[in-house]
Amino acid sequence: MDTIGRVRRAYWVQKKKIKAIARELRLSRGTVRRIVRSGETVLTYERKEQPLPKLGPFVGQLDKLLEANMAKRKRERLTTKRLTEQLKETGYAGGYDSVRRYAQRWRQSMRRRARRHLCRKSTRPARPTSSIGATRSSSWMG
Repeated sequence: MDTIGRVRRAYWVQKKKIKAIARELRLSRGTVRRIVRSGETVLTYERKEQPLPKLGPFVGQLDKLLEANMAKRKRERLTTKRLTEQLKETGYAGGYDSVRRYAQRWRQSMRRRARRHLCRKSTRPARPTSSIGATRSSSWMG
């Protein structure tokens, strides 16, 4: 927010050019232009989709490995390091970090799916109780 204020002050009050502001504050001209034109107080950037240049062809195989790994008991599961080694045996030339990041996002999405599934089950209307339970309780008392 401080940078945004400095850029706007330099442009609107001090009447400096965009190129001069970019040079002084060590920002790109595009960033300065975006700050001046928009009324936003906070600039955020989120990547919509993570590019997977080396991992891309192996995503299907990694998904299968992760699914098989999650089906195992917790103690028998492979670490992400071991999963990376298995991928490298099949020709993967990338690094561990990209596999770790992908596996982390994959696990988070699986947790979200499980939570959604549980929420759906818990919000269903209750079925009416059968008369068997009612007769059993009344015969017990009497």
